[in-house]
Amino acid sequence: MPISPERTEAASKFLKANGAKEISPTGLRVAVLLDDLFNGLHHFPGDIRKVEWSHEYYVAVNVQRQNFSTFDFNNLTNLVFLAHDHCIRVQISEERGPCIRFLFHPRKTREGGFSQRHPTLEQAVKEYRERFTEQHEPQTETQNHQP
Repeated sequence: MPISPERTEAASKFLKANGAKEISPTGLRVAVLLDDLFNGLHHFPGDIRKVEWSHEYYVAVNVQRQNFSTFDFNNLTNLVFLAHDHCIRVQISEERGPCIRFLFHPRKTREGGFSQRHPTLEQAVKEYRERFTEQHEPQTETQNHQP
């Protein structure tokens, strides 16, 4: 997903206003994803000044614990969709205290080696359906309400 120069400039301006000294292209890509996820970097649920935005290979972010869900409070679903759209691998781990740690590893391509690529959302859904449809048929509304 190409990022417009306006989005990159706005993210860079916000990060610099909040203490970032250097911002790598990786840092900018992650900042734009977070801007989308939280409806603005000003809503980021953590201390944005503690993020190291200059690393070339990854960005580690601690956010305050909150509800990350797949439907209501659907930030988990949005994070997955955005990661696929932005071609960024996301890893979630527990952090001490009231935080969750996200590790963002931007990828350069949709094809190639496992550590180099990141599939589109459509590619990921297709692969999921091929692997799991027989074991896990999607539930219909009537199936969900049966005892």
